[in-house]
Amino acid sequence: MKIVSLQAIEALGNLMCYYNSDLNYIAYFHNFKNGKITESEYLRNEKCCFKRFLNEYKVARNVKKNKVKEFMSFTKEWVLSENSSEVDKFAGILKEKGITQDGKVMTSLASKILFLNNPETIIPIDTLNKRAVGEKSNIYSEFKAKVNLFISENKKTIEEYLNSVNPLLSEVEVNFKSIEIEFDKYRITRFVDKLLWTKGKK
Repeated sequence: MKIVSLQAIEALGNLMCYYNSDLNYIAYFHNFKNGKITESEYLRNEKCCFKRFLNEYKVARNVKKNKVKEFMSFTKEWVLSENSSEVDKFAGILKEKGITQDGKVMTSLASKILFLNNPETIIPIDTLNKRAVGEKSNIYSEFKAKVNLFISENKKTIEEYLNSVNPLLSEVEVNFKSIEIEFDKYRITRFVDKLLWTKGKK
């Protein structure tokens, strides 16, 4: 699957538009994970906090309203464990705990939350991204395998497009040096996420 230039330009626009806000959400989550802000502070539906993230990333409806605090607390436990990047396993346990609506496995929810912890490797899964790579299952590992193939086949093109905006992305990243994140890898995963989302719309 090749990258279409007009789609790449739209994806770059989306990348630039949301780059700062995405990093703010990641920074707030890392502050929560590392104990720099309390559960009550992070739970709020305010700028970059947990409830705001659920709403903005369109997964609030996947969580039972009376389980949001439990979900947030369990997420912290999970990302501090050795399973921190296991999206499918995390999604399954959220179902077992009765946190997700209608007793369903919510892989999109799980991937978007774990993206906050490990944004260099986790690309959220949703309907548009799945459509772009031709994935019909709700299994993250199968989706990610196709995404990795897409990246491998288009590595040079992805790098060329990113090179055109890297100086601007660097200016944004200056404000987030306290986050333990490899920005070179993060730029790729965020751009690929925007590319797939754009392709999935067509």
